[in-house]
Amino acid sequence: MVGLDIGSVMRRLPIIGVKCDRKNKKFLEKIMKDKKFNEVWFDELETFEKTKLTPLAVQGVCTKERIILGVKVAIRPPDEIYREKSEKKYGKIKDYRPDSIRALFSEVSEYVIPSIKVTTDKATYYHDPIRSAIPQFIHDSHYARRSRPNGLGEMKVGGFDPLFPINQVFAMFRANISRLARQTWCTTKKQANLMWHILIFVEAHNRYAYRLAVGAGRDMGLV
Repeated sequence: MVGLDIGSVMRRLPIIGVKCDRKNKKFLEKIMKDKKFNEVWFDELETFEKTKLTPLAVQGVCTKERIILGVKVAIRPPDEIYREKSEKKYGKIKDYRPDSIRALFSEVSEYVIPSIKVTTDKATYYHDPIRSAIPQFIHDSHYARRSRPNGLGEMKVGGFDPLFPINQVFAMFRANISRLARQTWCTTKKQANLMWHILIFVEAHNRYAYRLAVGAGRDMGLV
């Protein structure tokens, strides 16, 4: 439609992804001004590589103003409904989520205070990897709630949502990153390319979220 070859686009994707990641890290350093965040939110978004038999978890950490401090993509075992078929075709899939969480919070630790408050859902495998990366962290966990039909599967029903910042970020992922949209043919074929795609979006999203917070005069949670 625009005269671009898919091979040209895919060759540029890692290059642009690396540039956006570097720009985002410099941007975070600039807005923090030798201060650090005192509270973050963490959760996972479910997606897959090629088929639902080979699922992936997109893991993200954000601030209360929805500035994204870090993102990882990890291989995870399939849900019970797909497990038998997946093991028959691909063998048993190892769960890399705990290792990925540990690596993610090791990176995020430079942006937060040692006694950072981390708000998550009640998933049992979150605590130990975070503790190994940030030993003094304070864990605030809440039961996950049912999703809204019109919330891209990420926004929750009911009143106050204690995980609203990260749920809002993941709803933005679903809405703006084509390969993460639900019921789409534009699916991830390679895990690495999903990560590059996310890094490009994160760089643009953080600048937008920061402008909104500054324009409204809201507290950024920096100490």
